[in-house]
Amino acid sequence: MVFFVMSSSPQLSLNINPTRRIKLSWTHHANQRTVYHIERSENNEDFQKIGVLNTEYSENYEFLDLFPPTGKKYYRLVTFDETGNKIISNSCPTNTLQIVRQ
Repeated sequence: MVFFVMSSSPQLSLNINPTRRIKLSWTHHANQRTVYHIERSENNEDFQKIGVLNTEYSENYEFLDLFPPTGKKYYRLVTFDETGNKIISNSCPTNTLQIVRQ
């Protein structure tokens, strides 16, 4: 499990289960509605949005990447604070192997 911290304190963890699905989980003590953009990259530079999560005053959040491509990938969260400033988390690396059937 890998953790990283965004500037407004959410912590993101990443799990790869046996079916190769990647589960991202984070905690954020927000006192407002928050929109999280989940992004993925192959090179840790060019990120593509793969999902959006609209939240309602909760503390624990999850996003499941059901069909992650094989190989090394990076994930991050993007959100905005109450004044509209963009907050980008550190990237979280993962590596999924291609399943070979014999």
